[in-house]
Amino acid sequence: MTLKENNQSYAFIALKWGIINGLISFLYTIITKYSGLIDSFEESIGWLSSIFSLVLTITILVFALLEFRTQNADELKYSSGLGLSTLTGAVTGLISGAFNYVYLAFIDDSSTAKQLAAVREKWEEQGL
Repeated sequence: MTLKENNQSYAFIALKWGIINGLISFLYTIITKYSGLIDSFEESIGWLSSIFSLVLTITILVFALLEFRTQNADELKYSSGLGLSTLTGAVTGLISGAFNYVYLAFIDDSSTAKQLAAVREKWEEQGL
């Protein structure tokens, strides 16, 4: 495999898995919003949500790195793994961020006000 083919597969793998992770992350955000988990604003749910997001991200990165390694004769250098992971994370952030922006700006623009009201209510309960 030439260097040019390697770079193309490198970018394709990062794009593919970044889009998958971004879409799953956005869908998870929508599910938590419509199921009422965000409105309850409990710390235990926040921890579980963070752990799920972390496991999802690690799983997607493992799949991306395994695909890259199998395409390159079971060889994966540290620099290639770091670059692929970084590029996959960047694509994930762009996709998820873009979908969240569209959702908050055009679909449910009252979501931010609801979250702010919930935070104020919690602060009042705590005496802040």
